[in-house]
Amino acid sequence: MTNMQKMQRTRLREDTLNALDELRQAFPLQQRIETAPQAVRAAYVRILQHCCAHPQRDAGELNVESTLVDALVRIDAVVAQSKGWGCYPFSADPTDFRVSTVDGRDRYAFCAIDALAMPRLLGRAARIVSHCAACSRTLHCDMAANGALPHQPLDQPMVVWEQPGPADTDDICCRKICPHIRFMCVGCADATQPHVLALPQATFVAHAFFAFQATKMG
Repeated sequence: MTNMQKMQRTRLREDTLNALDELRQAFPLQQRIETAPQAVRAAYVRILQHCCAHPQRDAGELNVESTLVDALVRIDAVVAQSKGWGCYPFSADPTDFRVSTVDGRDRYAFCAIDALAMPRLLGRAARIVSHCAACSRTLHCDMAANGALPHQPLDQPMVVWEQPGPADTDDICCRKICPHIRFMCVGCADATQPHVLALPQATFVAHAFFAFQATKMG
């Protein structure tokens, strides 16, 4: 390996870790869950398990006390949506981030990073389908059940995290941060953005950010 290659690998690693650190600071989901009361943590696990098991969700099926759901809403761990309760990375409403597992079920994610986290969390191979945020071209990537990226197109999607504008004052992650974390094709990805991640980099961020969920459900 040449010195130039070593420098490039070091830079990629630093960029990836910086993106992960900034995401955790912008949305400290793990910290909020781990510092919540035990009953709230237990309710969170039940809701997350329900989201994994049922692509179509509604409040009546959760079987969780409303006071506990309210507590999770207050820390933005659970989100009220038109079709039920969203629980990051799972959106109850359809989005532009569709995760189709090998069993023929479709689930939806709040953003590109969320979509990349879902196959490993579900333990099922899946195809993620979205569109380039700039040119609307259809994009996809395939993931193994363990979250690996076995076979990708040569023009594999990029993940771009744009910074919210000054008008974005909402504190809810799915409205403040998620709309700015999107897939783009290589030709449209703007290197001037703070975070432009190749698919392997973005996948590392996704797995690391949501790793605590697999631990809790295990």
